[in-house]
Order: sequence, then C-alpha cells, then structure tokens
Amino acid sequence: MRRGQISLDLIFSIFLLTIVSTYVAFTLFSLNDTQYLSYISDRAYDIMDDLENLMLTCYSKDISATYILRPIGDLSYRFHIKNKEVLVNKEIFLSITPTEDGVIVNIDNSTLTNDIGNRIVITINISGKTYNFTKNLALQVN
Repeated sequence: MRRGQISLDLIFSIFLLTIVSTYVAFTLFSLNDTQYLSYISDRAYDIMDDLENLMLTCYSKDISATYILRPIGDLSYRFHIKNKEVLVNKEIFLSITPTEDGVIVNIDNSTLTNDIGNRIVITINISGKTYNFTKNLALQVN
C-alpha cells in the first residue's frame, strides 16, 4: 500500500456516500402532485370511515357521541352530510344522537343546503382544482 492511499479511498467513499444520500433524500422527501393528492384522498376517506363507524356504534349501542372535524394539514374543506354543510377551517363539532331508524347529526355553524341523501361528501380545493370525495352510508341519517 502506497502512502496516501487511505486518504484517497476515504475521500472517494465520502463522495459516493454523499451522492447516494442526496439521491435517497430527494426521492423520499419530494412529493409530486399524484402522491400529494393520494395522501389527501386517504385522509378524506379516513374521516368519512371514522364518522360512519361512530354513527353505527351510536346506533347499535344507543349512545350519543361527539366527533371533531379538523382541517387536513393546512387545507380547509367543505363537509356535507344530509342537508347540512360546513366549511372546516378550524375544529368543528358534530353531535350524533341515535333514533329508532338511524341517527341525527347536528353540526356547529352549519348551513342548510339541498338534501344529498345518505351520503357524506367532502369537497377540497387544491391549486384551483376542486375534488369531491363521496361515501354512501349504511345507516339512515336525519
């Protein structure tokens, strides 16, 4: 082994590690539009699934409950159920009360709109484009 060989090997290995770690970091931490939209849609469907599960639990156990809607990260969205609609840009409280044939959902600061039936619709505006996420409910909502 020649003198100075270790230092050249060290410099070369550090250079390669820097290139590889830069590529990995760029690949992992950069989200393109499709990945971002899939994250947002997953969160919207999670909200709807959680709410439907809570409504079914309230109905089957004959209990009342409260659900809190929060913005998805820094995105606000419109939440629409039955004939009630609300803009979720801060914490919004939903109260769920069981009845004989389903549940009653009351929303703080909601406005009355047209009846959309037994569905939940979440509308999100991202970069000027509007996306609607819909879930049909297995329970009668009043």
